[in-house]
Amino acid sequence: MRLKNIEPLSHHLKLQTTNYLNKNYMHHQDKNIDS
Repeated sequence: MRLKNIEPLSHHLKLQTTNYLNKNYMHHQDKNIDS
């Protein structure tokens, strides 16, 4: 029962982390382009 709950949660966290990293990466790229 618990595993079923953990699986989607870990997937959600992966998505959140990926989104966060992508945003930071894009922001970093923008900074590099500006300078």
